[in-house]
Amino acid sequence: MSQDVHADLPTLDQVLSRKTLPPVCLYNFYIVMRDRLKMEEILDFYLDLQHHELLWKKYVKAMHRTGHLSEDDLSEGYQSPRLLSRLSHSPQQEEVEKIPSRKELAESAQRLLLRYLVPSATKEVTQLPSELRESLVKDLQKTEARDDPLLFAEAKQYILEYMQRFAYPKFLRLKAWGNVTLYQQLGRLVVGLVCLLAALTTSLCFIFLGYPQWGTRFWVKI
Repeated sequence: MSQDVHADLPTLDQVLSRKTLPPVCLYNFYIVMRDRLKMEEILDFYLDLQHHELLWKKYVKAMHRTGHLSEDDLSEGYQSPRLLSRLSHSPQQEEVEKIPSRKELAESAQRLLLRYLVPSATKEVTQLPSELRESLVKDLQKTEARDDPLLFAEAKQYILEYMQRFAYPKFLRLKAWGNVTLYQQLGRLVVGLVCLLAALTTSLCFIFLGYPQWGTRFWVKI
């Protein structure tokens, strides 16, 4: 039965790709990660990696349109070794083109480094294994630092699996299997306690006033 319930729910990939609707959507997932689980930095890191990949794809398509890449270069995908080798020898784009330049890609990679990977970063992703983080920092701090998404592929996959294991099930329990928010839960708890206190107070008043048990007191208890 539980497997059937899981099968009817959106997957984490669908949520991260913005293919779902509330309450199981990316916005609510971010709110839960930030306010309840206190680990929004890993979701921010994953989304910024997606943005970096999008810049890379736009850059590759632009190089293909301008004739610097052939169909054969793209045949193995946007992150193939052959494509990376060809782009390493491609000329720089002109600033007038309304497409990402290689400089923008390098700046995007450096933002990922400074925001998430270096020690004491503003949103340091401590969930990543130290060996993986140190390797990324070392590669990104080189004079000829890489800026292709393949460099971050292992970190992205690790973060995805981490959220799948530790965050997404809790999110589903809160948003898919629960029909109230935290504030609604607190509000209902307060109302329930007030009603209980009022009932007990009224019952005690009738006792002290000498009302018979099977008369007015009986209907008050109901």
